[in-house]
Amino acid sequence: QNAPNPTASSSSISFAFTEKTTATITLYDMMGKPLEILADGDFDYGMYEINVNLDQYPEGLYFYQLQTPKERTTRMITIAH
Repeated sequence: QNAPNPTASSSSISFAFTEKTTATITLYDMMGKPLEILADGDFDYGMYEINVNLDQYPEGLYFYQLQTPKERTTRMITIAH
């Protein structure tokens, strides 16, 4: 989940794991083009939050995807400067 949404310049993305895992969070535009890797690495069990600066992107709808070896979750971010 991310907040605030819509956002003007930055957003916090919260996520949690029930076991140790490798994960990547990637930001995509509406056409599915990858724009930026927001997080990539090994994560232990627990809750996490990353802060993302979105100033460089124009207004519009974007998606971020959290991918682990076992699952893939996609959420939307609206940027409104």
